[in-house]
Amino acid sequence: MQIEGVKTYPDMASLPTLVHDVSVVTPQHLSEAIVEQAAAISVQNIWFQPGVESERANARAQELGMNVVAGGPCILVVLRYRERGSQAKADTAASTESTHEQSDQDGTKPRICRIEPGNK
Repeated sequence: MQIEGVKTYPDMASLPTLVHDVSVVTPQHLSEAIVEQAAAISVQNIWFQPGVESERANARAQELGMNVVAGGPCILVVLRYRERGSQAKADTAASTESTHEQSDQDGTKPRICRIEPGNK
């Protein structure tokens, strides 16, 4: 399966390469299962994006020896991320950042942040 031309995998065990770091962007109720999947493939660092944090998931990740980042801003906002390519993509990225900034002000949390492999 692909999303916007990027191959997807059903779970972390299916990834074709070893990963050490995971940025979690899922509904909160899935966070604990993601921690277990991450531990099974020896992930060392796990970053729970805004709205994903779960005290039990955080505690379990620490118990399993992972470095945990939680309670902070979205990684895309921190990195001032912009997709490479067409103006439409740049407009989408700018509009996404505006949504994140507005969400922070009104107390709601954005749910989707995505970085494509190879883009910085």
